[in-house]
Amino acid sequence: MEDRCVPLRNLDEKTVEWYTKVILLTKGILVNSKGKAGSFQRFLFADKKKTVMQAVIYTKDLNFLEQKLQLYETYYIGNAFITKIEDPKYQYGSVPFQMTLTRKSFLEKVERTKSYHLDECLPITPFWEIDVDPDKENENLSVKLGTFHGTCVGAQNNTKIIFDPPIPETNSLKTWIVENKDYAENVIKEKLYEKQKQEVRVPKEKHIRQINQVLNIQHTVKNCWVKATATIKDNQRLYTAICPNCDNPSGAPMGIISTCNYCGTSGKAPKPGLKFVINLADITGTLQAVIQNEYAEKLLRYSADEVYHNHLAVSTNI
Repeated sequence: MEDRCVPLRNLDEKTVEWYTKVILLTKGILVNSKGKAGSFQRFLFADKKKTVMQAVIYTKDLNFLEQKLQLYETYYIGNAFITKIEDPKYQYGSVPFQMTLTRKSFLEKVERTKSYHLDECLPITPFWEIDVDPDKENENLSVKLGTFHGTCVGAQNNTKIIFDPPIPETNSLKTWIVENKDYAENVIKEKLYEKQKQEVRVPKEKHIRQINQVLNIQHTVKNCWVKATATIKDNQRLYTAICPNCDNPSGAPMGIISTCNYCGTSGKAPKPGLKFVINLADITGTLQAVIQNEYAEKLLRYSADEVYHNHLAVSTNI
C-alpha cells in the first residue's frame, strides 16, 4: 500500500483513483461561509516530501470526520474532491490545490509503526535561509517578509502558527530557555527588545534599494534600506516641544504649563526634544527623512537642551 501512495505535489483536479499518506499539521476554527455549502473547517496536511496541502470539511460532514482527525496523527486519504485555488490569499499550503473531505472520502489512520514523525514532514525554514528579496517567491512561507532591522517576519491572512509542536527543535529551544533563564528575564526587565536598544546591522547589498524605487513603492508600510548622502535641511529650528513625561509632541509653546494629550500629565511645561529633517540623495533621486529624540542627539552630538538654549541665545542677540 505504501508504494502506491501519491505525493501531494502530484495531485490536481484531474487526478483519479488516488490515495496519499499524510500527517495532520493544523486544525483551523469553524469558518462561517455565505455560500450554499455552509460553514467549514480548514485542515493542513503534509507528506514526507514536506509538501503541504489544505483540506476543508463542511458542516454536514464535520461532526463525523472532525473527531477522527487528531493533530500530528498519520492518515491514508483518498477519494477526496480536489479543486484549484484561484486566489493566492486563500492558499494556506505550499501547493495551489485543496481537498474537500466528506463521508464518502477514504480516511484511515495509519498504524503507529508506519506513522510519520512531525519533524519528517514539517517544512521548517531557518531564519538564516530566508530570502527577503521581494522579487523571489519563498515557497512554504506563509508570512510577510521585510528587511527592517535585519530580517523582519510578520503574520498575514494565511499565516498558521503551531504552538509547542513535538519536534526536536522545540526541545532544543526549551533547553536553551532553561539554560539562559537569567538572560531572558533581563531582556524582558530591561526591554531590550525595543527598537532603540537593538543593534542595527549593515544590510546586505541586495537588500538596499535606490531612492527612486522607494518613492514608487505602493505599500502602506515602507520599511526599506537606502544608501545615500545625508544633509540637514537649511533654516530649521532643530527642536520641538515634547511632553516631559512621555516624550510625545506637545502643542503648547515652550515655557507654558499645559496638560499632555497623550499621557495626561498636567502642571508641567514641555521640554525640548530634537527633531529635524534631512535630505537623502543618491544617483536616482532625493528623499526627505525626519530624525528625532535620541537618534537626533547621536547624529548631532548635542543634547536637546543645548540646542534649545543655543537657539534662545541666538534669538536674543538678533
